[in-house]
Amino acid sequence: MACSSHFVCLSITALTVLWPHRLEFTANPANVIESYIETEEPLSVAEIHRDLSLHMHGSYADNLAGQKQLASRFRLAGVLLTVEVILWIVDLASKA
Repeated sequence: MACSSHFVCLSITALTVLWPHRLEFTANPANVIESYIETEEPLSVAEIHRDLSLHMHGSYADNLAGQKQLASRFRLAGVLLTVEVILWIVDLASKA
């Protein structure tokens, strides 16, 4: 029974690793044009660069946090897989 509960935990953890995650790598050009250029008061190139740099930093920070969480889940799945294999070996050895 203990083996099956470990296997269920491993399965759930593996699914959380494999489930699609939202990552942001670029600014949408349509949003950039709409937000910075096609407005009542268009921003200067320097202001656009500054704002996009801040946006890119925010995306980087969000992506980094998501990657750290994903790495933690992956490590947990590895530990659970190791425990599961050890339990299988012990079970097989006890039946032999």
